[in-house]
Amino acid sequence: MRGLLRFAAIIVAFALAPAAPATTFVVSNTADSGPGSLRQAMLDANAAQVTGPSACAPHQVVFSIPGTGPHAIQPLSPLPVIDIAIEFNGLSQPGSVENSLLQGSNAVLRIEVDGSLAGPADGFVLRSRVPGVPGCGGAGSIFRGLVINRWQGAAISVGAGVGATGVTGAGVGSTAAGAVASDGSGVRTPPGGRSRWSRGRRWS
Repeated sequence: MRGLLRFAAIIVAFALAPAAPATTFVVSNTADSGPGSLRQAMLDANAAQVTGPSACAPHQVVFSIPGTGPHAIQPLSPLPVIDIAIEFNGLSQPGSVENSLLQGSNAVLRIEVDGSLAGPADGFVLRSRVPGVPGCGGAGSIFRGLVINRWQGAAISVGAGVGATGVTGAGVGSTAAGAVASDGSGVRTPPGGRSRWSRGRRWS
């Protein structure tokens, strides 16, 4: 189906050298909500539309969950819609290793976002910026070194008008070990969206 990309990491050129984040939010547990959860980090990032003198400066979400992992985060309801550029850096989790192979993968991914308990929902949803409506929109978001699977809808849904968005060194529709896991429609991009493949783990 047009606009549905199921097989690889997507990254725009500028994402190879992302800007320094305005604020870094730390995910320190696998809980559905509350302090240290992925949901709370996303809520806090969305709330920080202005950082100092800068509006819409990109944020970063990093992971520091105790234990060797892999760590499965299983949201019990849809995650917050992304309303500002966020880099989700799964490779920040201790024990993670970025793929260094041109063919195949030697990546070790320790963070899994499993949508099996979230109901009929997309995983990460990037909102378009609408002129005259408060909010920066999710353009510029990057998904790095995450395993995203078992969502009934798309693992990542990019709204129309959200152009600069990337996924690199991650797996959609696979488990942390690289096995096939059920997934709705992978990465959904708007018609005519521009993307190119990046080196990463095998996708399914």
